[in-house]
Amino acid sequence: MPYRYWAKSHNFHHGHNGILWEHRDIGDINLLTVNEFKALSFWGRLNYMIFRSAPVLFVLGPAWYILVHSRIPSINMKGWEHARKALLRHNLLLLVIYTTLGLLLGYEALLLIHLPILVFFGIIAVWFFYVQHQHETTYKAWKDQWEYIRAAIQGSTYYKLPRLFHWLTGNIGYHHIHHLNPLVPNYELARCHHENPVFEEIANKITFWESLKCVFNKLWDEEQQRMISFREYFRRERASAVA
Repeated sequence: MPYRYWAKSHNFHHGHNGILWEHRDIGDINLLTVNEFKALSFWGRLNYMIFRSAPVLFVLGPAWYILVHSRIPSINMKGWEHARKALLRHNLLLLVIYTTLGLLLGYEALLLIHLPILVFFGIIAVWFFYVQHQHETTYKAWKDQWEYIRAAIQGSTYYKLPRLFHWLTGNIGYHHIHHLNPLVPNYELARCHHENPVFEEIANKITFWESLKCVFNKLWDEEQQRMISFREYFRRERASAVA
């Protein structure tokens, strides 16, 4: 991963997690509210539905994110100049490294071994990030009503996994602690959670089997303050049309 550019994007996400505004896709998975989805044209809705489908989000999306999206300095906001230049230097260095490896090992071997590892990593990373912010009772608010503490605790999950998987993933399952204070090192996240019993009460605890339901979370319902599926949205639309 291109560290400087990715870190700046991730820091932006930490400072704006859950804000419903035009930059909500920086360092995050784009999400529409029910009203925003309703206002789209037929093709706009179809495009969003394809984007939020499981094959795109969890198979094609991770490959795109690792191989393409993370290589393009597409963020043109003020203050990103150094990060953009660092990304271009990073890309050039990677090109030299992979060209050399391809010449030494053979491009077929490089692709058959290294490419699946990259894609598999991307799938795991995107899945973890998705369930930690796209759970049903997450937190979303417009900029003038947004609260950092609520965004950190309510807008993130405590992904309760076996200890081995916490270790393998750098304890990122304690995502509420990570968002509350990103300076806490990964090896102290679990201790921060367990030494403060209040987190057991207020954290959005979710197990692996429970997290599978998050796949169906597609739209943010501002009235009910929760995520809903496309199926629920269209069922409501049909009911209101009949009424």
